[in-house]
Amino acid sequence: MATQNKSKARYLDRVLVGSCYDHPSQYDVYADGSNANTSISKSNKDPSRPVEIDAPALQYVPEVYSLISEKKKSIPQNPSAGTIRAIDLGAPWMESTMVSLDEDNKAAQLLIQSKKELNLAKQACQGLKKTYNLIYDVTELAVLLKLAYQYNNKRGTDEVMQNKEIGRALSVLDGCLKYDLKKVANGLGLKIKREQTFGYIRRKTNT
Repeated sequence: MATQNKSKARYLDRVLVGSCYDHPSQYDVYADGSNANTSISKSNKDPSRPVEIDAPALQYVPEVYSLISEKKKSIPQNPSAGTIRAIDLGAPWMESTMVSLDEDNKAAQLLIQSKKELNLAKQACQGLKKTYNLIYDVTELAVLLKLAYQYNNKRGTDEVMQNKEIGRALSVLDGCLKYDLKKVANGLGLKIKREQTFGYIRRKTNT
């Protein structure tokens, strides 16, 4: 066992430390198992007799080859901030931070959505007041728009088709987004007064 370890140590030193520039010894072989030491081949006067190769050294060829061919790790020089950020996002010390960030983002999305519904309701009510002199509660319209946004992606389903309140809310939402005040008024159940027209009135005449 000691001889085997000694042979392995010598072979590793020869390949790794010498970087394959030293003259081959009896422990050096090619990948096909042939002896790399030409002096041994020349000293073999009988060509029919195979060259003697140190058998313990052959078993370390795959191990040494894997050590040499293994890709060395390198530290990138002056990496960009995006590269460092991408590495840090998957790190264990970022888990609690990412969870907290997701919670903040969800809360912010709910706040943005509520403001969107309220502002859209204010805009529609102001348009009804100015155009048709119709008054409708802003808060009530905002609640109706919130219901419409909840089922906006479920159009055509049985749940939406069978519920008249959801259908009315979706109709009002479409009118608000398209600036169609008549559709909004009809969806809210408001009657638009016809404007007084001026012109000739056809009268019945007795003949």
